[in-house]
Amino acid sequence: MLLLFYFIPYIILTMGKSVAIIGAGISGLTAGIYLRKAGFKVTILEKHTIAGGLCTYWERKGMRIDGCIHWMTGTKPTSLTYLRWKEVGALHNQKEIIYLPTWGVVDFHGTKVPFYCDLDKAEKAWINISKDDTKMIKKFFKMVRKIASVDLPIEDPIRYMSLKTKLKFVKDIIRTFPYYTKGMKISCEEYAAKFKHPAIRNAIVNIQPGEGNLYSMMYCYATVACGNGGIPTGGSKTVIDNMVDKFKSIRGKILVDSEVTKIEVEGKNVSGLRLYNGELVKADYYLACCDSCYTMINLLDNKYQHKKIMQRYLDPVTHPAPSCVFINYAVDASIEIPVPYIFNVPSFKIANKTINHLNIRNYNYDNTQIRNGKSVLQVLIDQDSNDYEWWVKLYKRKNEYLSFKEKIAQIVLELIVKQVPEYKENIFLLDVATPITFNRYTNASRGSFMSFLFNKKKGVIMTKGKLKGLNNFLLSGQYVQTPGGLPLALASGKYSATYIKKMAKVRG
Repeated sequence: MLLLFYFIPYIILTMGKSVAIIGAGISGLTAGIYLRKAGFKVTILEKHTIAGGLCTYWERKGMRIDGCIHWMTGTKPTSLTYLRWKEVGALHNQKEIIYLPTWGVVDFHGTKVPFYCDLDKAEKAWINISKDDTKMIKKFFKMVRKIASVDLPIEDPIRYMSLKTKLKFVKDIIRTFPYYTKGMKISCEEYAAKFKHPAIRNAIVNIQPGEGNLYSMMYCYATVACGNGGIPTGGSKTVIDNMVDKFKSIRGKILVDSEVTKIEVEGKNVSGLRLYNGELVKADYYLACCDSCYTMINLLDNKYQHKKIMQRYLDPVTHPAPSCVFINYAVDASIEIPVPYIFNVPSFKIANKTINHLNIRNYNYDNTQIRNGKSVLQVLIDQDSNDYEWWVKLYKRKNEYLSFKEKIAQIVLELIVKQVPEYKENIFLLDVATPITFNRYTNASRGSFMSFLFNKKKGVIMTKGKLKGLNNFLLSGQYVQTPGGLPLALASGKYSATYIKKMAKVRG
């Protein structure tokens, strides 16, 4: 009874308090779930006809294409991220997680460099390839092993963390700080130049899409290698369906096909969200979990800015954000290749990028994604925010845009068949997505699927998402917690829920 009286003030404070969230991606669903648990009335508004945002999937010619998850940070039961995924319903149990033997294999003109999850095995394989690089190889794997012990501190924003989590965070920083500082200050290209063997150099540069720094590459490898980067069975669809079910089970309201076209402001408060059909959705607090730049420039008429985010958005040369051309084929599921498999090809150009390798992934490791003996073979070709204007100009000439997609798909198909002849009789095109596609469906700024890449000049952005002049409104999502991706979208959504609870003086 005493416990009930203790919580009565917070129950009263929460009763009638409402939050409207723009975007039903990972951060929007996460924030919505935590806010509903705290007693708020929550409505999520989603532009697309399905939830998920950039964590998405779609059907083509009887096959399901996964548009996001290649691995998911936070599948190790002892990690904080795993506990958060469980809380929001994304993961049900360990039996749903697929663990692959490698993070990938990079084939350089017949010399295959494996990124085994067994780091001892990988180290030996690299040394067998290049004994002259033994010293550098041992240093590389020492750094990966150290970084593998780092756990993302996503319990709460640092100022609200428990003492136990703060102490663990500090301990992790002290233990890995030398590797963090070194890795953040050097690109993969610069680091690869320290190795003598061309296949090792090529592998370090090309194992990960985009042009990130050494630390981000090593962190991703370490995450997968230590068992904290598995793949949920069913991929993006399973994760999003699970989160939507969780949100609805606690009486959260989600409206799809409900694009917000304007954020209405009165004085120093947001007064409502105007939908494309003219309807005005009102709440006490508002959270924009869609693309932050689109929110500030389009929905708020460029009247309210977050300087750190806008500086990076307006300077894509210094601060590129990753995008891609996403080509998907159906292939015979019984044909085995490494996942992913990266190999060099004769150079060709897309937008401003010269392409000299292909990154392909066969989804036949997931039985739920095999249809009539076929699986999806996915090709990810690097682009970034600097390439976007080229795509915009091409898209204005719609027939040329469609023709170019078909041409690229045919070129890539021929290169794949040349490298893996077994696919010759069993491959056909499903779909081609471009930076324009990402923008059309999610309003992703410059067609990017992740936030700004780390580089020498600027590293992490970690902000509250507060815009000066707006009292009841926050930005959330991967642009607020760089470098983005699923775990930081999850963290940002949870943090935003915490901030709104503090605004409303609500505990829970």
